[in-house]
Amino acid sequence: MKKIFLAFALMLTSSLAAMALDKPKIKWGKPTQEELEMTTYDKNPEADAVVLHKETSVRIDYKYEGFKLEKFVKCRIKVLKPKGKDWANGEIVYRYNGGTPGARETLNSLKAASYNLVDGKVVKTQMEKSMIFNEDASKRYRITKFTVPQVQEGTVIEYEYNLSSDFFFSIDDWDAQTKIPVVYTYYSVTIPEYFKFNCQQTGFCTLENDRSEQNMTLSLKSGTATIRSGVFEFAGHNLPMIRKEPLCINPFNYGTKVSIELSGISIPGQVYKSYAQTWEDIDRQLMEDDDFGKRISKNPLKDEMEAQGIKNIADPVEKIAQTYRLLKSKVRWNENYALFTSDKPSKVLKDGTGNNADMNFMFINMLRDAGVDCYPAVLSRRSDGLLAVARPSMNKLSTMIVAIPQGKSYIYMDCSAELGWVDVLPSDLLSNQVRIIFGEGNATWVNLFSHSQEKDVFYITSKLNPDGTIEGKRLEKYQGLGALNHRLAFKHAKDSTEYIRDIERSDNLEVKSYKATGMTEFGPTAQEEFEFTAQTEVAGDLIYVKPFVDTFMAQSPFTDEKRDMPIEMPSASSILLTSIIYIPEGYEIDEMPQDKGFRTDDGQMTCRMAYVQSEGMVTSTLRFTVSDVLFAPERYASIKGFYDEIAKANGEMLVLKKK
Repeated sequence: MKKIFLAFALMLTSSLAAMALDKPKIKWGKPTQEELEMTTYDKNPEADAVVLHKETSVRIDYKYEGFKLEKFVKCRIKVLKPKGKDWANGEIVYRYNGGTPGARETLNSLKAASYNLVDGKVVKTQMEKSMIFNEDASKRYRITKFTVPQVQEGTVIEYEYNLSSDFFFSIDDWDAQTKIPVVYTYYSVTIPEYFKFNCQQTGFCTLENDRSEQNMTLSLKSGTATIRSGVFEFAGHNLPMIRKEPLCINPFNYGTKVSIELSGISIPGQVYKSYAQTWEDIDRQLMEDDDFGKRISKNPLKDEMEAQGIKNIADPVEKIAQTYRLLKSKVRWNENYALFTSDKPSKVLKDGTGNNADMNFMFINMLRDAGVDCYPAVLSRRSDGLLAVARPSMNKLSTMIVAIPQGKSYIYMDCSAELGWVDVLPSDLLSNQVRIIFGEGNATWVNLFSHSQEKDVFYITSKLNPDGTIEGKRLEKYQGLGALNHRLAFKHAKDSTEYIRDIERSDNLEVKSYKATGMTEFGPTAQEEFEFTAQTEVAGDLIYVKPFVDTFMAQSPFTDEKRDMPIEMPSASSILLTSIIYIPEGYEIDEMPQDKGFRTDDGQMTCRMAYVQSEGMVTSTLRFTVSDVLFAPERYASIKGFYDEIAKANGEMLVLKKK
């Protein structure tokens, strides 16, 4: 995978460049006539909006009470199309911790305004305080939301804010790219000479970068002191928008960014203080946290479990399933993933809802009370980006699941998968770096990329009539992640009628009757069966029919010739599709597709199609497998070719001729 790495220790005793980057001149609060009259961005005419200029400056400073991290952001955006008006709504996420002094971030000086041309004159509309709202996302984080007024097609938006942080040792990653194109973006970090940092740039866009020195004045109780500091600058010009790619869970994970990590502080006359963390340090911090390790305690549903005799169930899988069913009957997942619990178990039980960590820790306590060993396992959801194991950071962890030893392996559970089954995780939790924390300094890494698999079996029997109509039955069986995914689709449909209409639209047929088994419950399998009719093409004495009746893959999901993003399959999968078509009397096979097989260069994706003619019928079989989950961009040509060949083969017809 192509990456750009700039790794250097920010030790200011080394020689540094003398000049900083040249920034475009801009007058904040006074957009130019050209910007106000701008109607399109020539480098991306389809863009709904464009970032004209953005500056982000981070500075570690010393106030009377100690070091602080100050972050200043200024941004100018041009709205080009009606959909671009969404950029009038902004969000700033920061660590608030209930306003605890010494352990919080404070948002200051949030200002915003819109600029419109009205009858040739510039009209400025400032954002009022009533348009700013605070929302506590959790006990640790707050979101400040704001809305810039009078934003329409053609508006120029400006906003700015300052964030003051007690977490001077933790600098957030800086993302150079956004959902819209960026004309110019600038990032600077000013760091006192006492600090030692590591810096890394990743992504596919080239950034200018420079280093320089300047004096920094510290405000001390006894007066002021002047020390040297390092200024590290990055600039990007005409950066493309980050757009959605097929089979890429979150393309922002691969956008161009700069990451800076503190390794230590060396102040003259004082002992060197290391801030470099190990995963063992993080394990210990988590297990000592009131909202993590301290949640492993008493079983809140002990009496209910005893009443149901769960402890006496001999089959370990059934014991786990019954424990989960009991928990699910008491608490509903609120659709939020978290690393830490949101409240005490008693409060969660009273409210009847909680995040996945709330439920998972209760689940751990219930299982342990039933005699089942289990442990918390931490990870970053795939949509949040994969963990860099070589760079330990609690901030990169986004949630936790439950690991249950089973022989030489583990069973994994997460209470968000309420329509799944034992050892079935949603695709977003199938990370390659999951850390099981056993406690007392003992932990291990596991790879879950291919752990939960989607296993689907389709069996179609149909009768072809001389007028080209088809009457048939289709049986679909789902296991593992396949059952979970189809249950979720069934659940999220408006109703069963709409669900069936979706089948009809996607497969170009008419459903006559429908029956579902296990589609609304926690269980190992799910099944659908329906009777259908469809229309094929008739041309004189010829009938053209698809061997699999409905097309397995009408077209490849990959249309671009090149790709920078990795390919991320939802999960490992296997599909078996068998179709039997009974030929009408008086007709014979004129043309039939040939057996064929396809595979990627590395053999991680395979597809085999076979066709057999026997007395009065044709049997077609398709086997499709994906063995891995993550593929580097270098594999794109092979994968695209693989899907193109399947789509082409699915367009081949079975041709019948009247005798």
